[in-house]
Amino acid sequence: MTRCYNILQVFLRLEADEELISTFDLLYGDFKGETPGHAPSLFLRASTNNNRTRIQSPWGEISCANEEAIVFLMFLMQNHLLRCVREFFAVHAACAALRGRSVVLAGGAGAGKSTLAAEL
Repeated sequence: MTRCYNILQVFLRLEADEELISTFDLLYGDFKGETPGHAPSLFLRASTNNNRTRIQSPWGEISCANEEAIVFLMFLMQNHLLRCVREFFAVHAACAALRGRSVVLAGGAGAGKSTLAAEL
């Protein structure tokens, strides 16, 4: 199965089994779309065999446990996206929204951003 994503005009294509695509869609389903007549800027292929998933990317090939595959795919995609979209910047943060108001909680790893956001 193949799925295309368009995130900030960066076109990504993922080829994987239905279960992995469904999981990826839970995270990035809002960005599903076709590439506009040209090759995607990133093509990832994941194939599952027993308890292992083999992921092929432009940077090489890795093999991981099936339950870790989504983490590696997210890392590869997000890393590529950050390299392509230079007019934006990344912030290590948690976000929370309530009654139409929102806040971004920035801070270092382990500072408690996610815990605080969950409590809000």
